[in-house]
This record gives sequence, C-alpha cells and structure tokens, in this order.
Amino acid sequence: MQAQEGNAAKPESMIEEKDASTKSPKENLPRPYPALPPLIEKFALAQEFEKIGKQMFVHTDGRVLIKSDGIFHWEMIKSTEITSLHFWLKEHCLEAKPLEIPTEVWTRLEQAPQEHALLLEDQNKEPVIYSGSDLLSLNKEGRINLYSATYRIVLESGD
Repeated sequence: MQAQEGNAAKPESMIEEKDASTKSPKENLPRPYPALPPLIEKFALAQEFEKIGKQMFVHTDGRVLIKSDGIFHWEMIKSTEITSLHFWLKEHCLEAKPLEIPTEVWTRLEQAPQEHALLLEDQNKEPVIYSGSDLLSLNKEGRINLYSATYRIVLESGD
C-alpha cells in the first residue's frame, strides 16, 4: 500500500526553510531579555538579606524586610529596636525623568523623614534609596522641586 501524498514524509533536503518574509510576525520578534528581579529583591540581595518566601527577607544581623499593606510597600524592622524604616517603591529613575508620588507619601516623608524612604532605581537599574531626610534636604537646597500634579475635587451637598 502506498502512502498518500499529503501524509508522506519529505526528505530533509526537500523541506523548505522559512525566510523572514514567510515567518509569522511573532517569529520575527527578537527574543525578550530574561525578566529582571523585582526592585525589592535586587535591593534585599544587595544588602545581603536572604529571601524567605514572597513577602519576607531576613538578615543575619536580625533585620527583617517585610511586605506592608499600607501606602509604603515594604518595611524594614530592626530586631534590637522597635523603630522601622518604611519604603515606597517604584522602578523609576529620578535622574532620568520626574516622579509622581501620592500626596500621602510626601506627607509621611515630611512628618517622619528618618522612618520613611523612597526606593527607586539609578540609571543602571540598580536600587537607590532616597531617605525622607535626604529628600527634604534636596528640596531645601532647591535641587528638587515639588509640583501639585493632581487635586481631589469633592462636591459637597447643599443640604
């Protein structure tokens, strides 16, 4: 019995290679770079923290970096003290372009600058910390400027 023409295997020499014009658009795309680790993970590993699950890192000196539910995304708790440092994160380079942050974040940075910080990226996509104290100093020196980007408008009832 003969193999049907549509099902017959072609010898390798007869198999046509697709050129760029016959490839699907998806095949023409360059392969994506591997995903970079999240900013918090890069920061934690650079500070020699060990990852314990998705939402916690621990350091041999007793510090713990833990995910927070508040407006500041992460918190570093020191084992010997009750004080902590709250981080607001964004994969953003302040040197490259302006940054918009929620009003509540700036208010907390002003009210307790030693306990709050921004964790951003430098131009090489490496983590960089701007403490509340640093940001207030930069603002006082005129090296950063604050602009009102959004306002909340509430229509009060006339009752």
